[in-house]
Amino acid sequence: METHPDTIAENITPTPSTALDNHRRLPRFLTSLLSTAAPSIMLRIPFRLIGNLFRLIAFAWSTFFFWLGKRARRKNKTYLEWRLEPFYAFGSSDAGMRRWFSPSKPSLLELRQSIKRVQESDDVDGVLITMESLNMGGARAGELIELLDKLRESGKELIIQTDGGGAREVMLLSAGDERLLTPAGRLYLFGLRFEEIFAKDLLDKLGIKGQFIHIGGFKTATHRMHKSGMTQPQRLMMTSLQRGFARHMSDRLEERMQITPAALDDAMLEAPLDAVRSRASGLTTGESFSGSMKEWLWYTRNELDDQSWKIGDQPRQLGAPDKCQTEDDDKDGDKDELETKEFSILSMENYLRSKPQLRFKRLFGRPRYVALLDLNGAIVMEGQNPGPLSRGGVIQPSEVVPVLKQLAEDRRCLGVLLHVNSPGGSALASDLMWREIKVLDQQKPVICYCSDVAASGGYYLACGARAIICRPNSIVGSIGVITGKIALQGLLEKFDVHIEAIEQNPNSRLMSALAPLDEKAMSNFQRDAREFYVRFLERVGQARGIERRRLHRYARGRVYLGESAKERGLVDGLGGFEEALAKLLDACGTDEASTQIQFIEHRKQTLRQTIISGAGAQAELLSPLEQIPDALTGPLQLASWLEQERVLALMPYNIDA
Repeated sequence: METHPDTIAENITPTPSTALDNHRRLPRFLTSLLSTAAPSIMLRIPFRLIGNLFRLIAFAWSTFFFWLGKRARRKNKTYLEWRLEPFYAFGSSDAGMRRWFSPSKPSLLELRQSIKRVQESDDVDGVLITMESLNMGGARAGELIELLDKLRESGKELIIQTDGGGAREVMLLSAGDERLLTPAGRLYLFGLRFEEIFAKDLLDKLGIKGQFIHIGGFKTATHRMHKSGMTQPQRLMMTSLQRGFARHMSDRLEERMQITPAALDDAMLEAPLDAVRSRASGLTTGESFSGSMKEWLWYTRNELDDQSWKIGDQPRQLGAPDKCQTEDDDKDGDKDELETKEFSILSMENYLRSKPQLRFKRLFGRPRYVALLDLNGAIVMEGQNPGPLSRGGVIQPSEVVPVLKQLAEDRRCLGVLLHVNSPGGSALASDLMWREIKVLDQQKPVICYCSDVAASGGYYLACGARAIICRPNSIVGSIGVITGKIALQGLLEKFDVHIEAIEQNPNSRLMSALAPLDEKAMSNFQRDAREFYVRFLERVGQARGIERRRLHRYARGRVYLGESAKERGLVDGLGGFEEALAKLLDACGTDEASTQIQFIEHRKQTLRQTIISGAGAQAELLSPLEQIPDALTGPLQLASWLEQERVLALMPYNIDA
């Protein structure tokens, strides 16, 4: 009987005699175990009981003072102040040396818990949110928008203020009941534009020869080096993505701001939009400085004449004034106080810190949990440098595989939620990690949540999970591979630099950045790339239940937005972190109330990496001027990567949308 190499475990049924022997040994084994564990358990229980007693006393004490503060402001509406961070990692990375070298910032998991506590607070009427320019992809921003939507649906008023921004900031503003723009701020809502620089003609003039193989007409990652412009498949794919992103934004703004697609187009034609034009277009509802939101709230909620307070003309201290006079009172010299609405403004962080929480420690054992593993960045083998694609970090088998094995062996771990945000990379590394994800899924449920992008190697990883959830604006697919190299011989000859080599056979030129390959070597690489492409199709076909011929039509390197990927069966459902978590908990047969969500860090914490991450290793969006060097040097960086890893499962573009 032939056994598939990917078979993970075998079901072994013991013989009757073996089962009987095990049954006889069981009482002796339990007796030995209890005699060993009993002393430590008996010592632990009294200390935990005492600790829980102190926790109960502290909870009662803090509840009393929290109740006093609540009574003191019972006649006032209470608003919380919250400054939104430009970027939220999925989980906290403050373990080990990171806590000493990198500043502690809230994670998406921590933010989720904070917002849930605010939702459940009956003494909070609203939240004043100050927003800077966001430093995250569209799908990651969608997680924030979803959290804010749920906060607003719970009955809390959301007032969001920003100094300006583009499409992402406008999308997040749509979550607010009131949307405020700094008087001198601007909304740069120009619309979405995808562009690519093609350097073939320049490389030809320089004498640089690009030799690349793509499996699939949509696998266009190296077209910039050997094409003079977009091919028809490439144009079709990019047009579909651009329209999909534009439709997603248009639908959101029409639903939340009642701005029709035609009105949105008109606003884009008028961009940049100052405070007056933004308000006229319906994108904002008012103007305020970030430090004057308290005053704005006091004047607007008391329905005072706008002329009684001109923003910025008369700077005031933070906090609403105790009294205000109308113009008629001013003329008549009447100094009587008006009956006005008062507000209590509290820091969200201080409020949550002071709000009592009772957390008892278990007397026996440790709690069960579901693990969250963040696979974010380019996929590489250890020691490889993927260039600009590694801004968000790298995913290496040497770091991820041991963690997957530990989770498989940990009995307290009920299941794993994989967050995949990767454009792909090394085909070998992708397959190694896919294998371990599949091993883990056969022992406990693994659900994959794809945020901004899960393309090529990133999608390869996702197919190891039991189910795939992505957002409607996630980029998914790019099933295909590329291989090849560049040759600099012609460039050097232009400078009268001549190359001589002694070689065993022409294929040895693959290891050289100078000499081009002959037709036989290119044919070998064509065969090699096609074999891995077939392997890729098999992985996806088995995971998704799609017949190979039909899957090939969806593959060929093409990327899709989440909605299109769902229609083709490439993902199981549309949603965010909440939907993926709910699916995992259901597969584990548990609920969130009785199960912890534990973030698992897989990246090694060397001193050098810790210091670099503290200096700002998180993914950052490039300014237009910073994109120029990357666009020009990107082909050479990709060629350098191909020298280290001959077959890449890499999406066509590093799309910023």
